[in-house]
Amino acid sequence: MIECMKSLKKMSLSEDMLIEIFARLPAKSLHRLKCVSKEWHNLISRGVLSRKILPPLLSGLFYQNLEQSGYASVSNSKVVNSGDMDTSLSFLPCHQKFRIANCCNGLLLGWMRDYHVIPKLRHYIVCNPATKKCVSLYKVDRIHYVAGLVYDPRISNHFKVVRFLGSSRGASFVDLDIFSSETGKWVESTVSLRSEGTLLFGGQAVYSNGALHVLFYLFDVLRFDIKEESCELIELPEAANRVTFGCIGECGGCLHYADFNAYRMEIWALRDYQSNEWELKHCIRMQDLVKQLPEPDWPDWRCFHLIAFHPDTEVLFLQMKGKILSYHLNSSKLENFWTTTQTNAALKFFTCPFSPSIDKFSL
Repeated sequence: MIECMKSLKKMSLSEDMLIEIFARLPAKSLHRLKCVSKEWHNLISRGVLSRKILPPLLSGLFYQNLEQSGYASVSNSKVVNSGDMDTSLSFLPCHQKFRIANCCNGLLLGWMRDYHVIPKLRHYIVCNPATKKCVSLYKVDRIHYVAGLVYDPRISNHFKVVRFLGSSRGASFVDLDIFSSETGKWVESTVSLRSEGTLLFGGQAVYSNGALHVLFYLFDVLRFDIKEESCELIELPEAANRVTFGCIGECGGCLHYADFNAYRMEIWALRDYQSNEWELKHCIRMQDLVKQLPEPDWPDWRCFHLIAFHPDTEVLFLQMKGKILSYHLNSSKLENFWTTTQTNAALKFFTCPFSPSIDKFSL
């Protein structure tokens, strides 16, 4: 790859032509191409190219204990440092009560636990820990299953927040509340589905390829197209004796799905968004995975919880008791990513793969 691009450099292409070429390459390749020359390093790192086509690498996981109000940032020494990013979120008002709900391209979405200051309104906050900027959103509180954040600096500096709710019109409809930072307003909407089902309470929305994706009970993913404001159900791959709720996430530019049972863990990638066809990428025996843990820690398979995908590399994060583990899919290596000091064996986490963004989103 590098040698081919060195040959391309000898052609003395204009800056505009180089930008057009770079814009079609994945982020990992662009980071490598910085080494070709000082000129390319400056071109890739600066201004519009950096903001539009080069998303930052993962710096770690934001996590929260679902049973407590604390939060912190889990730093991974193998990836880019978060620098001056305020991982404590101390710049937020009443930050001890802030509950993370979602993240997208360097922005966090959360809500304040004590939102009764303004009766019947829920206090949402969208913030950028790298720039310490935040904006408050208020919306009439209704029972909702998932709240998702959409922010793509390659397209716009504006963001959207989408709340997925149940519908009084029946199980084949989904009610939505959509906030746009461009208009500063919430809009209510209802979309119909081809079949009936139930969204998962507390599920995580994943932004990928212009759409938000959330798990729809055990057998489907609900895909909400941001531009068209339409929904469709994507059938999950068949899994024998499915008894657990799997995990979805973006990895390498496409949506991934992981699920497991007592015998194996399967990792699927949604390669074709037109036909909604899944490709089986990895099939891991649970016995082989468990054996990588110290013998006193050998758990029952039910002790594992799938929590997140690394967006750039083939890594799946799992939670077991008070530990967050990283499983490297290509090398089949299981590593201890982070261990809590809490003694509660049933500790559970909400986690967000997070990449700091220097973009100043519109307030």
